[in-house]
Amino acid sequence: NQGKPIDPPFEIPDSWEWVRLGLLVQVISGVSYSKGDITESGIRILRGGNLNGNAELTFYDDDVFISPNYYDNDNEIQCGDIVIVASTGSSKVIGRPAIATHDMSGVQIGAFLRIVRAHEREFSKWIATLFCSNYYRTHIRKMSKGTNIKNLKAEYITGFAIPLPPLAEQKRIVAKIEELRAVIKSLTT
Repeated sequence: NQGKPIDPPFEIPDSWEWVRLGLLVQVISGVSYSKGDITESGIRILRGGNLNGNAELTFYDDDVFISPNYYDNDNEIQCGDIVIVASTGSSKVIGRPAIATHDMSGVQIGAFLRIVRAHEREFSKWIATLFCSNYYRTHIRKMSKGTNIKNLKAEYITGFAIPLPPLAEQKRIVAKIEELRAVIKSLTT
């Protein structure tokens, strides 16, 4: 799917290019555990409920913890990671993103989530911006069809065609979006 030519869904500036997201990221699966593995402390496991509708990760008093024996360095949440819901019964929730704004030592994801991690951190804010767009939501809803449980396969992410501006332009666009989000947040709180 990554090698397949891209039929551009819309026009982009000449200095931009269309690429498959798989060239820029890896998709990491969550940890599977059984109810008997749950402990009072250890590794905090994030589940779908920890991803709120505002692309933020939220901790709760009733979060699940499992033994440190399950520790997996790749599965630990790092700054810039995009955590997404990969399996759910809800077409509204499938693919829901949350952006890690800092490293989270001792925090990993459960089996129904995925981490989308940029190979180069400098691209992570641009990619996160795309994951908060209607363009991404439309792609995921189209790909994750099913009558009961919707599953987001890694190929749906790695094969996703994205517009990629030069790095300086990515930074300028992301800075403007962050500025506008701060204004919106100040107006709504």
